[in-house]
Amino acid sequence: MRMGTHLLGTSLILLAVGVVGTAYCAPPDRRGTVDSSLDPARRSVPRRGVEHTATPEGGVLTRIVRFPRRVLGLERERIRTTIRGRMPVRVEEPHDWVWRAPGGSYWYTAYEPAYLAAARERKMLVVYFAPEQDEWSRQEFERVTLADPNITEWLKRYVAVRIPQSSPHIHGPEFGALLSDPAFVEMKRRPGFAIVDLVGDRPDLFGYVTFVRPFRPNEPCAPFELATILNLPRATLTQRSMIYAVRMHPEQPQSARANASPYLLDQAARQSQYQASIQLQGHHNWDTRFHQISGSLGSVYSAQEVVAESWGWEETILDAAKECVHSWRQSPGHWSAVRAPHTFYGYDMKRGGNGKYYGTGIFGNGPAWNSPVE
Repeated sequence: MRMGTHLLGTSLILLAVGVVGTAYCAPPDRRGTVDSSLDPARRSVPRRGVEHTATPEGGVLTRIVRFPRRVLGLERERIRTTIRGRMPVRVEEPHDWVWRAPGGSYWYTAYEPAYLAAARERKMLVVYFAPEQDEWSRQEFERVTLADPNITEWLKRYVAVRIPQSSPHIHGPEFGALLSDPAFVEMKRRPGFAIVDLVGDRPDLFGYVTFVRPFRPNEPCAPFELATILNLPRATLTQRSMIYAVRMHPEQPQSARANASPYLLDQAARQSQYQASIQLQGHHNWDTRFHQISGSLGSVYSAQEVVAESWGWEETILDAAKECVHSWRQSPGHWSAVRAPHTFYGYDMKRGGNGKYYGTGIFGNGPAWNSPVE
């Protein structure tokens, strides 16, 4: 594993011992590249008007079919409950449609009306698959985490739905459980929650799962962790997983505490995808890319890049992201860049055909520049 830095026109290469998870991704095509259409970050969630098509590689492509405007504008009587500021304004059958968490947040109890409400209100959707066999995890999450007043406040920016882990698929029982839909593949069919972006201003995110947090026995999602998740910048599943892993590290590195730059997120995605396609970690063409990045950032006087690869046997996508961060921690040079505050940052990772994830972090420092920043 190497880290390349370029400061004021001088290239510096630091060598370190590489620590070389796994999660779902498409099989490589005949040219050895990764089929991005089957990337977990590119799977839209199930909804009426979406078609699933089998591929020769055995995957499933999901074709986005937007809800017509008249459907998104369904009368309140059809949805039965509308939540404004998380407070129900009209509830005909609260026991059927609304669940009130101990902290006071209101959750839908049916997937479709929650999806429609989130799309109509242009919000993110939290889909909580409540455990049915792990009672301890359910109570810890509902009675402790969701009871936190800060969590209740942050959930006001979302539409939330609580459904059983075994809830049937909205397209019919022949499709199995909703949790088994390809869009939720990174949940590993476990209870937990997923976040779907339905804000609607970015076609590359609309309707896609952008975060997953499957539960494990004796591993609750504490209030601090859920607060971290609810405050992640809007990005793809793999980008948010990497940012989550950096922010959740016990030493609290500062690189992901600044402004997530859409441009640097895109550059991190491109470099991660390239590494995954050739199944080789490295700062490929960094001298050329450094000047391109610096030119796009305008006044930024320095740019840095760190790369890593996972072992390939991690159980979840979050495990793979944490493994990349752990590998950076083993190198003083890498960690000095990851732990330091920066003006802008971008993280991403992509999975290669060998099962390994290839992570990239790119940082920019200097005066403000005119690129859009979230």
